[in-house]
Amino acid sequence: MKLKPILWMCLLAPAVLLSGPALAVEDEFGVDVYYFDPTNDVMREFYKPGMVYGLDGRLWFDNGFGLGSDLGWFDRTRTYAGEDFNLTAYWLELNMMYSLKGSNLLRPYFGAGVSAQYSIEKDVNGTETVNNTTVGYQVDTGLEFKLKWFRPYVQVSYRDVPAGPEKIDLSGWMAGVGVQFLIPTPKKMPPSAQGVEP
Repeated sequence: MKLKPILWMCLLAPAVLLSGPALAVEDEFGVDVYYFDPTNDVMREFYKPGMVYGLDGRLWFDNGFGLGSDLGWFDRTRTYAGEDFNLTAYWLELNMMYSLKGSNLLRPYFGAGVSAQYSIEKDVNGTETVNNTTVGYQVDTGLEFKLKWFRPYVQVSYRDVPAGPEKIDLSGWMAGVGVQFLIPTPKKMPPSAQGVEP
């Protein structure tokens, strides 16, 4: 599969995140760490479950809807027939999100979106043995804690990404934590105050 889907998503993500703050009530950016458990038996046997790291951003609007993006990375090593192989994977996710009514301190939410993945495997000599690009979907649910400038959260996600031509299937469950930093946004003037002369 060609890189075109990921390239389109890479072009779309900055456009969404740059234009969204003009309408968003809250603009957040942060980091996350997850425990990843592949659902594919072969992948689980060869590469084992383990930690995944990422950067993410969120825009929340007055109506409870939101936009999210996540750039993730992980690195694994396996041994096969006496040789070590290293698998590195990157993915970009774009999500539509919705927050349920919580409290002043809690924001329960769920979301779904597109997940584009690029993975590359090399042998012990650095020779590329696998180069795989594929696009799938992911769903998630979580709970965000609304502090003054920070937004720590817990989240559980499921990602279904086709194996692609090189049979690297990174579908699976992820559970983890993250923290968002609230970026100040201009306060909106209420309609009743717009156009009123001092």
